[in-house]
Amino acid sequence: MASDLAIAPTAMIDDASEPAAERQWPAVIALKHPIDFGTERIVSLSFRRGKMGDMKGIKLRGDDCPTDDLLLLASRMCNQPIKVLEMLDIDDAGEVTDIALDFYAKYLGSSGRSGSR
Repeated sequence: MASDLAIAPTAMIDDASEPAAERQWPAVIALKHPIDFGTERIVSLSFRRGKMGDMKGIKLRGDDCPTDDLLLLASRMCNQPIKVLEMLDIDDAGEVTDIALDFYAKYLGSSGRSGSR
């Protein structure tokens, strides 16, 4: 199911004058609401630093990232199926979203262009 919802990377909408602290990798998120997936109980997600290949198949859309692409990026970075991320409680989704959006924004900044490829 395709989503029309698009989310702007936090780095592009945040006008804070101080730069954000550099994230430490791997970034581990302890879930406030663990996920039961098959026979596995997922209590945390471990995200690796993003790589250029994570953007494969994702069209650059400037200031926003469609939810489907956001889930795909996060899935690639934490090596979990998209279905697991779709099951995240809203209390856990914010940190996951921040990691994926920060990578997307950094990729846009380093690509030197915006818009579709």
